[in-house]
Amino acid sequence: MRLFIAINLTKEIKDYLWKLKEEFRSSGKIRFTPKKDYHITLKFLGEVKEENLESIKQKLSNINYNLFNVSLYKLGHFNYGVLWIGLNQKEKVLGLAKKVDEELIEFPNDYRFNDHITLARIKSLKDKKEFEKKLGIKVKSLEFKVTSFELMKSDLSKDGSKYTILETYFLE
Repeated sequence: MRLFIAINLTKEIKDYLWKLKEEFRSSGKIRFTPKKDYHITLKFLGEVKEENLESIKQKLSNINYNLFNVSLYKLGHFNYGVLWIGLNQKEKVLGLAKKVDEELIEFPNDYRFNDHITLARIKSLKDKKEFEKKLGIKVKSLEFKVTSFELMKSDLSKDGSKYTILETYFLE
């Protein structure tokens, strides 16, 4: 099974991000992330054997971390392939990601942690300069409280990924 650890977002944040994506609808061939799937990935574990699931759950339950607030910051992209929104107060998110990484050290990451929310996957753009201009739009710095993180399962299909929460871990 394909697993990752994530912070899920409030309805208010998801609603705002869903509206924000409209700015990019005419920018090219873009597959937008479904509103229900917006999240911040703390660690991607990849394919994990079912027999390791209980051990992972136990290790994640060992994490003690304080509640914190985070807010939306600005739009960006990864090599014109992914449209994302970044976060303010990212040191708190980074701290939680580090705790998760320390508990699950046997699952090394192949990439440097980057706190962001994926809004869309970009297949092609009509005009990169116009796209870059749209990235400069003013993003509401909506703040939300992070009260938990989840162990998530991702099932891939031709229609995209389907996410399932396997366990929720509450912050203090």
